[in-house]
Amino acid sequence: MDDELQPPDSGGVEVQSASTSADPDADSAPSEPDDLLMCRVCRGNDGELYYPCLCTGSIKYVHQECLVQWLKYSKKEKCELCSHKYSFQPIYRPDMPKILPIFEIAKGIVVTLAVMLKTWIIYTLVMMAWLGLVPFTAARIYNFIFYLSFQDIISSPFQLIKVEHVAHDVFKGCILLIIFVCTFISLVWLREQIILGGPQNFLNIDNADEEENEQRPARNDDDGLGGPFDDDSSDEDDEVYGEYMDGRYENADDSQSDDQDDEEVEDENGNVDDNRMMPNPDMMDDADEMDRLERRRQRRRRQRQRDRENANQDQEDNWRDWDRLGEDLTWQRLLGLDGSLIFLEHVFWVISLNTIFTVTFAYIPYRFGHHVLSQLGLYSKIAYFPSITSMLCGYVIIASLTYVAHACVGAMRMKSLYRFLGIMFLIIKVFLLVLIEIGLFPVMCGCWMDVCTLPLFQATLNQRIATFAASPFMSIFLHWMIGMVYVFYSASFVILLREILRPGVLWFMRNLNDPDFNPIQEMIDLPFTRHLRRLVVSTTLFFTTILLIFYIPLTIMTKMAPTVLPYNVSMSADTPLSELSLELLILQIVLPAVLEHAHGRTVIKFVVTKWCYFVGKLLDLDRYLLSDNSANANRPVQPPAAGAGGGLAAEHQALLLLREPRAYEPYVRPAFFAVRIAALLVFMAITTILTSLSAFIVPPIIGRYVVYALSRQTNVHEIYTTGIGFYVLWLVGKLAVVVVKFARSDENDMKTLVWKYTSFSVRAFAACIPISVVLPFVIGTLFQYIFLIPLRLTQNQTALSFPYQDWAMGVLQMKIIAVVIMMGPESWLKTEIEVVINGGIDNFNATRTLFRLTIPVMLYIGSCLAFPVVLCAVYATLTGLSYESQQTMLRYSYPTFMIILMAVCFLQWQMNKLNELAERIKNDRYLVGTQLVNYEKNVNSDTVVVAKS
Repeated sequence: MDDELQPPDSGGVEVQSASTSADPDADSAPSEPDDLLMCRVCRGNDGELYYPCLCTGSIKYVHQECLVQWLKYSKKEKCELCSHKYSFQPIYRPDMPKILPIFEIAKGIVVTLAVMLKTWIIYTLVMMAWLGLVPFTAARIYNFIFYLSFQDIISSPFQLIKVEHVAHDVFKGCILLIIFVCTFISLVWLREQIILGGPQNFLNIDNADEEENEQRPARNDDDGLGGPFDDDSSDEDDEVYGEYMDGRYENADDSQSDDQDDEEVEDENGNVDDNRMMPNPDMMDDADEMDRLERRRQRRRRQRQRDRENANQDQEDNWRDWDRLGEDLTWQRLLGLDGSLIFLEHVFWVISLNTIFTVTFAYIPYRFGHHVLSQLGLYSKIAYFPSITSMLCGYVIIASLTYVAHACVGAMRMKSLYRFLGIMFLIIKVFLLVLIEIGLFPVMCGCWMDVCTLPLFQATLNQRIATFAASPFMSIFLHWMIGMVYVFYSASFVILLREILRPGVLWFMRNLNDPDFNPIQEMIDLPFTRHLRRLVVSTTLFFTTILLIFYIPLTIMTKMAPTVLPYNVSMSADTPLSELSLELLILQIVLPAVLEHAHGRTVIKFVVTKWCYFVGKLLDLDRYLLSDNSANANRPVQPPAAGAGGGLAAEHQALLLLREPRAYEPYVRPAFFAVRIAALLVFMAITTILTSLSAFIVPPIIGRYVVYALSRQTNVHEIYTTGIGFYVLWLVGKLAVVVVKFARSDENDMKTLVWKYTSFSVRAFAACIPISVVLPFVIGTLFQYIFLIPLRLTQNQTALSFPYQDWAMGVLQMKIIAVVIMMGPESWLKTEIEVVINGGIDNFNATRTLFRLTIPVMLYIGSCLAFPVVLCAVYATLTGLSYESQQTMLRYSYPTFMIILMAVCFLQWQMNKLNELAERIKNDRYLVGTQLVNYEKNVNSDTVVVAKS
């Protein structure tokens, strides 16, 4: 059966068999029977049919209109089967001249230049407004509000536009605007979170009253005996039943406006809900309890009806405005990139809103905190960050006053103000908690880590205090960054542990991978005391791990291996090796190789699993630590015992609060379980100390030995020695893995592995020298001759060559050039680089890489290096220049040659633009249409039209 191409409305191409193939030898004449002369898209045979590609059979011919529609739909330019690119021949008017008049081209150039000038003026005005005027005004208004009194502002308003410290104020204003925009977006998002998922009893008085009524004890029976609904779990059952009844009634109301199919679906869903959510009917025989449930359901239904009516009313009032705003306002119109001057109004609004934001969210809390601290006599004693301290103190005071006012307003039954104050308090509460979690806690971890690592750098606490006093902002930022990195990697390690350990072992830590985990929502719902308790627990846990990882191992090192400490972290040295930026090699060669091919996550997971297995076997806790998924895979899930879980509502509450996987894996609890857990913690501490001790000692020693063996230098930054040490350890580990594979393989596998690694070694060695040595050296040398030598040296100075430095700089430049090429347009160089990247190490083609990538690039760069030398030598021979003049000429010939080469490329680019301009003018004035070109083998002829009458 032949291939069949469906029309565009069918959604794709349907290939039924492979009998239809691309036949380049097919005759161009339509010799097929009449039943094959049909369009591949519409399957019709009327009108003009074309054969634009290599395909034959029933998909050979196509209408031009159908193909154009299909190409617009598929967004492709080639045939999906034969990959032949379709071509269209333009059709021009008969009076079109062969060569466009110079007046037409000049007119087009003038119009293009006018459009460019207009665009440049518009973009300049927009950039001056948004990147100059707005930040400058924001910084000046901030300074006026905080540092000038009201009398000073009234007496000298022109200080706002003085030209002193403009660059500083613009930079400061950009930071303030970024804070303003982020805060504004966060406030809008947080308000929606509070309204949708916040505690309704804290926002609505009616819900608060209902909760108080529901918390009252239920009435007992007349005989004084407790019924089945007297406990807490039965109250939760009542709520679930009420929600179930609400869902049934709401589904019944909604189904009246739907068709019969929707009603059947809802009936089926109702049956599922009956089986899943409805409590036991035997427990609902008490008439009083049924009445109470009915009243509660009616209250909930009325409340939801009122909320639905309010939401519908708001939507009816605002939908026209929002639709018009979405149609009119775009990013181009908002920023002014469309050419209109409406953006000036937006600039004014941004400045005004920023002023209001500064006064409301910065100045007012600052004044509150400043007044309270001044009254207490503490403000004058604050040596660092007095403004920030006053602002935070003001927020705490405002939050306290808001909470008290919220309670008073609730007692006075003022619904709107009660809701406003509730939202305001929750926003301030979330802001303070986020500041503690993301700001204060990482700074505390960073400072504690700095204190614990003082022996590592042979520093003292007084030196750290002096550093903080000299630059407090930078010190706080560095400690915050170090703390954030530590917290991030600690969280990543905990996530890895959850994949290994049995569900329930880490019950005391939150599961960050839980899709239901929402920290902002927890900050909204949970009380501040709960968060404070979590902060204390987290601080204790993190500080203890920092002690085990840093302080105790470093203390042991000072006793056992004092020659390893301190680490050399001095950034200044007199040797050429330290003068060279070796961090480029660490960042560009060592770290990418280690991170990409070391499989650190897999190795850590394997080591932790083995450790848990052996230690668990030793302490008889292996069933407690490790997950036994294979044993539980086919085990049926046992339903919970009746009455053991507190009823259906308790199960739902457990599901809502559960942060662990739902699958329960039982374990054997041995005797003296608490003692065994304590011993497990001791083993964990000892393992952590030994691992950290090995990481502090082994890599630096290996790195120092390698650096000394290569350069005979000892005063090298420790980041280089440590990085080289880890790299050597990684190579040893990879070699050990290969040896283990050889040891565990049989004879056939041995031959396969020997051939694999031998082939890889030969290919790697063949490509290693040109790619990793010659090419970076040539690139670095060319960069030195073009940029550094002419700029750094005077006429009487002689350039000194450092091949090692040129090679190191060439490595970085080669990677930058490769990234730029990959981001640029399609070219042969980009194609070859993509082939090397996609092939990977196992499929590395050394021959193709050498002859189609490395050698052409080396020849081109070598020509750039050799051409100025040859030219200067020929010129010196012909003119008889002296050696000094020849060297001076050679020194400046490289940048001159580069400028000429760039000018030639620029002229070529401009010629292409002129050709495109001429083609566009010709198409605008003389183009009638386009005609699909038939495929003709080795023939470039005009369009041949096949007509079927």
